[in-house]
Amino acid sequence: MKFLKCQKGFVTAFVAVLLPLFLLFGALGMDYGRAFILKHQLQSACDAASLAGASAVSAKLMTDPMGVVVGEKLILDPAIAEVRATEVWNQNVTSLKLIEKGVTIVDTSNHAAIDGDSDGYIDSYKWGVTAKIDSIIAGPLTGVGNEIPVTRVAISKVQE
Repeated sequence: MKFLKCQKGFVTAFVAVLLPLFLLFGALGMDYGRAFILKHQLQSACDAASLAGASAVSAKLMTDPMGVVVGEKLILDPAIAEVRATEVWNQNVTSLKLIEKGVTIVDTSNHAAIDGDSDGYIDSYKWGVTAKIDSIIAGPLTGVGNEIPVTRVAISKVQE
């Protein structure tokens, strides 16, 4: 009975059992935190690329059936938008060092000049990316392997 009531060494046993759990949850939090930050950096790079694409505008004069100018409409030049968006995307990927941080860019073909308000004029630019973020703990625990899949899309509309 005396042995069962003795509490010497309880803290040591308690720490020995809980310390690995605390370390696991700490590492898991750091891994998810890193993935969270990289997802947001990918989103900001997509935002910048779509804004750069949407900046390739020119004014088109609107006329009535009599040929009188009644206003102007800003429309996008798809070729210039593509060049500008690609340049900004590449600059952001390089400056943010996404590749060095463990981001694998899988697909960047989800981009195009589009008619955002369905009025017959190209007035928006969309840039999307699919990537994978290296993960040591979070990926294997969630069953997606050693990489967390990420898809980010940004659409910028020309404002008049």
